[in-house]
Amino acid sequence: MRSIINILENDASVTGLLNNGSESVFAEFASQAERIPHIVVELMEEEEMNTMSTTVSTEARCRVFSVSDRLYTDDGVSGAYDMGVLVKAGLVGQSGTFNNETIKQVNLESTSHFIESPERVVVEQIFQVFKTV
Repeated sequence: MRSIINILENDASVTGLLNNGSESVFAEFASQAERIPHIVVELMEEEEMNTMSTTVSTEARCRVFSVSDRLYTDDGVSGAYDMGVLVKAGLVGQSGTFNNETIKQVNLESTSHFIESPERVVVEQIFQVFKTV
């Protein structure tokens, strides 16, 4: 999901909420000791789609975790819910070439949130990503 990470790292409205800007967007995992707020992008699955053209198309599903110590922004600290709203705005409907991957379309499949601990709140969003290879 290099393209999804690239989009988020270059979205000033998203990185402006993170602890360390674009350095706070992680692939696959972030240490529990990582300062919050931050974002983790995880590839769930990717498979080729049958098409009538010679272009190979794939459908991928990825999870984006927005991690903070609160659900809503307060006292200048970004909330996980507010980060998720900006992640959705930055990804849904996105198309083009990013980091040498061509995205045809990005759709939001679901959003949920959970409290890992009193100091850690996570908003999980699952996106469908249609790409050409």
